[in-house]
Amino acid sequence: MRLSILAAGTISGAQAELVKEYQLRGANAFRQIGLDGPHIQDVKPQKLDAAFQTLAQATPDTIFIALDEAGQNITSRAFASQIEQWIASNKAQMCFVLGAADGLPDTIKQRADIGLALGRMTLPHLLARVVLCEQLWRAAAILTRHPYHRD
Repeated sequence: MRLSILAAGTISGAQAELVKEYQLRGANAFRQIGLDGPHIQDVKPQKLDAAFQTLAQATPDTIFIALDEAGQNITSRAFASQIEQWIASNKAQMCFVLGAADGLPDTIKQRADIGLALGRMTLPHLLARVVLCEQLWRAAAILTRHPYHRD
């Protein structure tokens, strides 16, 4: 299953290094659980909705996860379990969608299969990408029984 992130804006500096670090840490674990990625597509914030609509039409066999402060607030173990269920669904792709500073357009939130919050506190959208990548790596570590995660 392809693991994708569609994100508004671009990151650089320390945030970009952290994202790269979690991608590298997770590469082997992602493959072990049947994921290819994460593949990150950056788009200008004003073009996010159009990019999302194009992706949704081109890849209808995709689970879309909208990162939204009003979404479900779950634990890392529950997130890992959810990822395992999505992998078992035999869909072609799971795609996390991150908005810009003002969040996601309603059209994306309505089309998404699930809304997911990264916590109750508001995060800067660029930091949210780092947190998502870390949680994806953590989920893979949980599913492969890597010692990274501790309860």
